[in-house]
Amino acid sequence: MSALGWLLAVSLAADFSIYAGGFVHLYVHEACTLVAGVLGLVIAFRRRSLVPASRGSWIPLVLLILIAVNTVLLGAFQYHNVPEAMRKLFWFEHGDALRILGEIAVWVWAFGQLDPPLEDAWRIFDISLWGGAVMVALGAAYWLLQQEAHATTTPFDLAVMVGMPLSVVAGLRNGWRRWNLLRLAIYSAGVLFLYSRTAIIVGALTTLVVLAAARRWRVISKPVLTIAGAWVVVIAITLLTSLYKPSQAIASIPPPPAAAGTTASGSSALLTFLRLASLGDSQIAGYTLPSRLVIWRDALSIFRRSPLVGVGYHDYFLYSKVTEIKTGSNLDPPDLFSSRIKAAHNDYLSMLSEGGLAGLLLYLGFWLLLLITAARLWLRERAERVRHAFTLGFLASLAIVSFFGEILIPRSPSWIAPTVIYWLVIALLLIEADRRYKWLSWPPR
Repeated sequence: MSALGWLLAVSLAADFSIYAGGFVHLYVHEACTLVAGVLGLVIAFRRRSLVPASRGSWIPLVLLILIAVNTVLLGAFQYHNVPEAMRKLFWFEHGDALRILGEIAVWVWAFGQLDPPLEDAWRIFDISLWGGAVMVALGAAYWLLQQEAHATTTPFDLAVMVGMPLSVVAGLRNGWRRWNLLRLAIYSAGVLFLYSRTAIIVGALTTLVVLAAARRWRVISKPVLTIAGAWVVVIAITLLTSLYKPSQAIASIPPPPAAAGTTASGSSALLTFLRLASLGDSQIAGYTLPSRLVIWRDALSIFRRSPLVGVGYHDYFLYSKVTEIKTGSNLDPPDLFSSRIKAAHNDYLSMLSEGGLAGLLLYLGFWLLLLITAARLWLRERAERVRHAFTLGFLASLAIVSFFGEILIPRSPSWIAPTVIYWLVIALLLIEADRRYKWLSWPPR
């Protein structure tokens, strides 16, 4: 039963290779997915069934299958609209779409086949979270030592969003053992290295929800002190390293008004700290929010082209009128048009423009079902309220965060491994709901 957990751990930890400049990370997920699929097949044949053992497994599978159908069918119908110069981009986008959907579907299907007891499922999840902790530690250390701009920290942004509050849950349920404290310290320190304000907000808010649900103020003092201590250490390291060698990432950022009049080293230290804390750089409201509004208006205009079924999943780029120059885009082949916006940066608008009203209603129904299920468990099972508080708080945060990016079904292969953590949270919720359903439906004879 631990095999799936270790596959997930390896897949997560290997995401660090994106920082090492290699291409290995593009293949680690495929290898882990292949083994997970074989494992699911073996169990399926042993049980003489090729359908998921858990009825809850069908819920995400239906969503993924319908999006795949949308990708293939509408994509084929759109091919005649693809300009000659964009043919390579078309196959690249649709190939990535099917690969990402396929990998997530294999994880969901294999997990449904394993249909583990609830405690075993949490053990699998716990093992995979250690892979996320390793990724956060390696990624943050590499960036700090290289003093380079983190072009994309998405792989460990997404891990922190789950890992930090889940480490608190582990401590509250199992006691503050050495490994629980270590993992929490790793995730807490990683918060300050994030490019993404989203990850900070989701991780912090979900943690607060969990702590509030515990209602054991003497117990929660340990995680609070651990998080605060990790932040103090990171701030100290940040200031010291910036005084020694100002970060290249900060060099091009004009000083904020509050920094005027400070010394050169003091200004550099302040700016570097603000960059690491993701609170004072040029990616904030002066850039991110106005650009999002432009992209969202463009997504609505794409939706009007095909209101019922959309223009086809991953066909957004065909009609996008917005461009955006991102770090590292100059390294990509020119026929991949890296500067062109290829998604709405909003899960709901992406579904609306690419899947039409039908796709959006399906997606909203999926979220509503998950949130209702999580809320029912939180209300009814008081003995496990801390764990249910995490699930409900995290899923609610994720649904809100989806307004600012493609979260649950990623657009890039390097996002797959941390995204699988989200699907594990959903799997745990559905397995728990299944257990309750079976217990109520089939009373002991």
